[in-house]
Amino acid sequence: MAPSRKIPGGSGRIPTITPERLARGWSGPNGTKIRTLADGEADRWLELLELAGVEHEDVLLSALRGGALGWLLPLGLSAGRKAMKHRFLETVLERTEEAAAHAMAGLSVPLIVQDRDGHLIGALNAVSLPPPVVASAADRGVPFEVMIEALTTVVKIRAVAVDEQARGQGIGSALLTRCLQVYFQLGFHLAYGHFRAGSGLEVFYSGCGFDVLAEQSVLDFGVYLGLPFRLLPEEGERIFACVSER
Repeated sequence: MAPSRKIPGGSGRIPTITPERLARGWSGPNGTKIRTLADGEADRWLELLELAGVEHEDVLLSALRGGALGWLLPLGLSAGRKAMKHRFLETVLERTEEAAAHAMAGLSVPLIVQDRDGHLIGALNAVSLPPPVVASAADRGVPFEVMIEALTTVVKIRAVAVDEQARGQGIGSALLTRCLQVYFQLGFHLAYGHFRAGSGLEVFYSGCGFDVLAEQSVLDFGVYLGLPFRLLPEEGERIFACVSER
């Protein structure tokens, strides 16, 4: 089954997003606001992500503390995908681990949800193709230019988390909608993620409009994007995915 060609939780139409709007945010359920992370909110964002069982990688923490998460997104939203991709490539071509990590961090969106009383109650982290997928492709001799295209075309929903006291209000699905609106405007075409089978999250993601693959089903990027990448979940995991109409 092919992933759905729509924005989960949305009407299917992708509104134009500006860097200012991304920082200012959107209205969410029950008077909440969904926006990118602001100064001083990193610890709470990480605390919320822990609810989703996410381990904090050193690269993520370094980029977060240095304010590098999402640094390429405003460029893409204001100047377009071509400018964003060119700057990403320039950074990668510096050929150092630090430059590569900085480039990857630039494509990562950190979203936070603030309630009407100012409390931070939800978080989302999305990233470009994870390093193991990239390394596997490199080992198979995938051309560099194809790797760059994949890194700026596929996004992984790494974690969605909502404070226990705020669940059941549609905050998680609203986070997913805003995240995909950003990435699809930037020219990304495939969004995916995975979760533990039996956790009940298949109901959540399918209810949000994603297609949930059966256990051990392979997500073949070639089928949807013509890219030579395949993702096989670990034992006991299931993949959810959707494809942009653009």
